[in-house]
Amino acid sequence: MSDQEKVVDEIAGRGLFVVQSPSGVKATVDGILLARFVKPLAGWRVADLGCGNGIVGLVIACDNPGCRVLGVEIQKELVHQAAEGASLSRLSNVDFLCADLKNPSWKETPGICDLVVANPPYYKLGSGRLSPDPARAGARHEILGTVEEFARAASCLLKDGGRSGWIYLPERMDDLMKAVKERGMEPARLRRVYSRRDEPPAFILMEAINGSAVSGLIEEPPLMLYREGKGRGYTDEAKFILYGV
Repeated sequence: MSDQEKVVDEIAGRGLFVVQSPSGVKATVDGILLARFVKPLAGWRVADLGCGNGIVGLVIACDNPGCRVLGVEIQKELVHQAAEGASLSRLSNVDFLCADLKNPSWKETPGICDLVVANPPYYKLGSGRLSPDPARAGARHEILGTVEEFARAASCLLKDGGRSGWIYLPERMDDLMKAVKERGMEPARLRRVYSRRDEPPAFILMEAINGSAVSGLIEEPPLMLYREGKGRGYTDEAKFILYGV
């Protein structure tokens, strides 16, 4: 990708940069919401599945310098963008790997991660509008991986008691819940994200624990992204999550 075909944007505060194509996959708020929903501890090994241009892994690596982060993405151009973003952001604790999460051969040492995060494609094939751009189509629709395949990869990577963090559409929450439970991960924490109070939820954030029983699903207070009224100003909480201010 030439300089004319890429855009470098500062995101999430703290001198963090993401590289993206003007016509391809874009860094969006859902990635930052996921990165700041999970709470990794120092020394944790973190994997970001289907990392795209790296936004989730970059934010986690920037916020948690004591963690080691690996982003996994099947599309080579997006891996190049993610790696360039890490270089521009001067992050040495994050790496990116071009691999197919459906192929177990890349997971040389199963059960080594303390945390796996994923923002799987939101739409099944045959639903929604399929983008003519292959990269965007693969990021939005289940062309390169289904939610079940993401859950399978996550469960393989996680230690017993390790955690997985997810962001997904509310209308597909049952699909996500079923996928993680079938792979031995028990949903433990849930937060619904709304644009405004009078609108349906836009996303759900969920954390599950691998191989461990939990005492019940804790639903946290909802997150409102925008202030009341017709403007597009963020609420104080959303502004803090997205920009750290």
